[in-house]
Amino acid sequence: MDLAVGRDGVAAVLDGEAVVVVGGRVSFEAVQSRAASSPARARLLAAEHPALLIVWDVLAMSTGDVRARPYEERRAMMLDVLAGLPAPSPIQAMSATDDVAVARVWHDMLVASGVEGVVAKLGSAPYRAGRSSS
Repeated sequence: MDLAVGRDGVAAVLDGEAVVVVGGRVSFEAVQSRAASSPARARLLAAEHPALLIVWDVLAMSTGDVRARPYEERRAMMLDVLAGLPAPSPIQAMSATDDVAVARVWHDMLVASGVEGVVAKLGSAPYRAGRSSS
């Protein structure tokens, strides 16, 4: 999911995924149910279980496309944009680490809570669209 956000004349297109937590677990069924609901029903579902947008990258800024820049630069831009949003915000940054042991612990904890997997990016890499199994 791509989302355009802006503040103080700075705009950004973020890459992330909408999630709904039900009973302590991420529920993709709740997201799909809300998407397929009438506007009135969707508002009721949103009041019961608010959605979050978890973002992990930025694709463009008001200055233009940033996908060719290294991930470390893009992440810093993304965090700057999110820091400017009013708190509490339903838009949150995905946690990041360069420690493989920490990433494995996070993966195991997240899978147990209903998350399908993790996002892995080289700090020096440009943006690559799509999913990869490697």
